[in-house]
Amino acid sequence: MTEMISRGEMRRALSRQPDDQVWRSMLGWSRTLAPFWFEAIDRFAAVAAIPERRHLRCRTAAQESFERMDGWWFGRAELVKARRDEVDSAISLVLNTAHYNQIANLIQAPTAQHVGSALRVTLHVASGIWGREQLPSVVAGFIYDLACARTLFPGDPAALLQHVPPRFFTDGTDYCDNHHLLFVEPANLFDLRAEADAVLAEAQRIWLDFDIPQAWDMPSDIWTRSYPGTFQSMHFGSMHDFHAR
Repeated sequence: MTEMISRGEMRRALSRQPDDQVWRSMLGWSRTLAPFWFEAIDRFAAVAAIPERRHLRCRTAAQESFERMDGWWFGRAELVKARRDEVDSAISLVLNTAHYNQIANLIQAPTAQHVGSALRVTLHVASGIWGREQLPSVVAGFIYDLACARTLFPGDPAALLQHVPPRFFTDGTDYCDNHHLLFVEPANLFDLRAEADAVLAEAQRIWLDFDIPQAWDMPSDIWTRSYPGTFQSMHFGSMHDFHAR
């Protein structure tokens, strides 16, 4: 198994850095997801038969989102709920359409879930849904969202998390410190060892260069590559198990 950086290690290191510095790095890494996000909005609007007016509204909100979020964080711009909701809708378009049957067996589907998760975390931080005291823990998880996106991880981290033994969870600020363990034994249960190792390695690389965001070199076949629908089966399977309890 690949060496890994724990969420706890990152949280503790990030807590020693100025909040503004952590935010700048987070936003910089979020920007690396923009090429996928913008194109996914265009492609998914067609898949979901989104009216042209809404499609263009989402596209504009996405294109303006990073400057808006930076302005909200630094207080240069007033946080207007309608503007925040526009950005959230542009993220939701990608997250929701990723479950459509038309693309369920294409790797773009799970990638869209990971990209959407990372973008929504960034939005929640910028708009104050998560307080600044939570920033180190939130960003530590964000790094793993990024790693899942950039490696095209085919699994559902939320489903894997259900298989992490309860003894690894604690109360308080360090509750999420062991969430990275979902890429260890739980990944083996779903035959995702190689894919999980790629996530662990990418998270290490992101962490080592966290102050200097690196562009995402997306595969040329990211919109056409097929995969066996692992994310969807894990996602809906975990929902079924949850409601059956």
